[in-house]
Amino acid sequence: MPGSIRGVVLDGAGAPIAGAELTRVVSSYQVVAFDEVRPLMVVSDAQGRFHFDRVAADQGKIRCAARGYALVPDHSVEIAIGEHVTTEIVMNPGKTLRGVVMDHVGHALAGASVA
Repeated sequence: MPGSIRGVVLDGAGAPIAGAELTRVVSSYQVVAFDEVRPLMVVSDAQGRFHFDRVAADQGKIRCAARGYALVPDHSVEIAIGEHVTTEIVMNPGKTLRGVVMDHVGHALAGASVA
């Protein structure tokens, strides 16, 4: 029996973050065994609220990304069979990093990517 996860995405001052993309990180077993369990990605509404329906029991994680905020890569959510849980994700302001990628002799590398 699937459960559900409801929650809200907030900034550090407690204001809702609209448009945050939330992705449930699940095992490949769950995707195959519970093919009807969807969705794996949702977007928070104007009040920062989100909802995942038909969630299989697991000790999963939610990845949360929003423009202007630092990525939350692994917000833990534990859910038992048929359980309906509520969670809150707090996001911190993001930072901008600028620079030049250089090779071993100091020449700029065009098209370099930093992850």
